[in-house]
Amino acid sequence: MPQRADIAVTWEKWQLTPDGQAARLFHLTNRRGTQLTVSDWGATLTSLKLAMPDGKLRQMVLGCDTLNDYQQSPYLGATVGRYANRIRNAEFTIDGQSYSVVANEGNHCLHGGPEGFSHQLWQAKVLEQQPAVQFTLHSPDGDQGFPGNATVVVTFTLSEDDRVQIDYSATVDKPCPINLTNHSYFNLDGVAGDVGSHVVQLNADRYLPVDQASLPVGAPISVTNTPFDFRHAKALNQDWRKVVDDQRYRGFDHCFILSNSGDQPAAQVRSGDEQVAMTLYTSSPALQLYTGHYLEGTRGHNELVYQNRDGFCLETQFMPDQPNSDEAEACIVRPDGVFKHSTTFAFHC
Repeated sequence: MPQRADIAVTWEKWQLTPDGQAARLFHLTNRRGTQLTVSDWGATLTSLKLAMPDGKLRQMVLGCDTLNDYQQSPYLGATVGRYANRIRNAEFTIDGQSYSVVANEGNHCLHGGPEGFSHQLWQAKVLEQQPAVQFTLHSPDGDQGFPGNATVVVTFTLSEDDRVQIDYSATVDKPCPINLTNHSYFNLDGVAGDVGSHVVQLNADRYLPVDQASLPVGAPISVTNTPFDFRHAKALNQDWRKVVDDQRYRGFDHCFILSNSGDQPAAQVRSGDEQVAMTLYTSSPALQLYTGHYLEGTRGHNELVYQNRDGFCLETQFMPDQPNSDEAEACIVRPDGVFKHSTTFAFHC
């Protein structure tokens, strides 16, 4: 089918994966000139350059120039799974059957394990009718310890009005917890340093308290009269020193329970220089606000070396360690069901 004229999609060979396969980069460009680049390595969003009113392009996300740097990075732009966020003690039980998955953060499992979806080569297909790029991964039974064969599909679409939509679906042949998200680090100032001056509003009345290992300590509680109250827009750095005692790691890495209804935004962000706004819509029940306090030393685009808090993440997802909670069933996909969620980042300048 002929490709639509309003969005151009091209691809190029990039670099070799650890097992010698060729990874590729896919570029989507709209008529305004906004450019989205994604890779089949980790179904990763590697670059998003927004067309500004002055005709220049502004980079919206942190990223790397080499595949090796991505392997060493803290999940920059990657699709993470099977279970995004943390699973306590790398174990869970479904229908009385206990499972042990691979631990990669102390005794716990983070973002699906050391060789999770972010560290695998996906099958890629350009959907010319939309147009979009679709990535598919077949994860075998026992992959990182997770039960059942899983088929996962992630589709990236760039619209003519500067919306990046990410659609997720997954099916399994054994009951398994599934939690997929994109781990992009945003800096709406154009990767220009500390994101503390970004102004954020979250449609969330509750957040999940966590311990020093970022694991839940009880059920979600009200954000009222806490540093976690983003119901009214405020700068990220207004309260982030109040979150932890160790100021080297000041900032947020917490799950917020969304109060979405219909097309209501889950989050709204304004750049520190007030030139760019981003609105997030999602069908997911929660999002993780993370202000990048483990970025220091990461090699980025154009030989940059990122520092802590150079980017922030809004990871739409289920709650951390939900497979071990009273709400476990909500994140368990069964053979007769499907994991299906969509997240859209809309940009305005």
